[in-house]
Amino acid sequence: NSFSINYSKRINRPSFHSLNPFRWYDNPYSYAEGNPFLQPSYSHNVEFGFTHNQNLENKFYYSKTENGYSQLTTLDENTNIQATKYANFFNTEIFGISESYTFDKIKWWESVNSLDLSYNKSTSKVSITNQNREGFNSYFSTNNTFNLNSKKTIILNLNFWLSPSGVDGLDKISASNQFDLAMKFFFLDKNLQLGIVANDIFS
Repeated sequence: NSFSINYSKRINRPSFHSLNPFRWYDNPYSYAEGNPFLQPSYSHNVEFGFTHNQNLENKFYYSKTENGYSQLTTLDENTNIQATKYANFFNTEIFGISESYTFDKIKWWESVNSLDLSYNKSTSKVSITNQNREGFNSYFSTNNTFNLNSKKTIILNLNFWLSPSGVDGLDKISASNQFDLAMKFFFLDKNLQLGIVANDIFS
């Protein structure tokens, strides 16, 4: 068994696109532009972890983001012009638990599974947005590798992830999922590899 406690402070710097003051017009009544005065956001992260037999990993975490930035859209009622600009206008706190388990008891099958559950709370500094948004987020994924022959030269991968509806900052997000399938063939003492991949089979 192993235990760990981690703390980190991170800086999230704006991209050039979000700083660029030149306007991009979609039509005469709608444009977007960057903000050269946009400031970076800072996040404080604390995590407590527990690992058992290198197969089961448990994490409890807390994260606080200050001075978060994103795009804001405003409408001028006199001109009917819609402007979308970047601004620092929200703070976010996240409490969560993360579980990860690796199943490798069968020689020809390995499965890596993870589950994350978090509670998010965000507050806004400006009046034109939702003043706060809070709710639960969750995420599940399973990545499976099957060796279809003893030499491990034919491999099947089945991967699936699911993210139910939740919140992201001051926004609501809808549910999404994806199922991927892949086959790998190795030739010439595994010096040549052929892969066949199908992503998001069920759209």
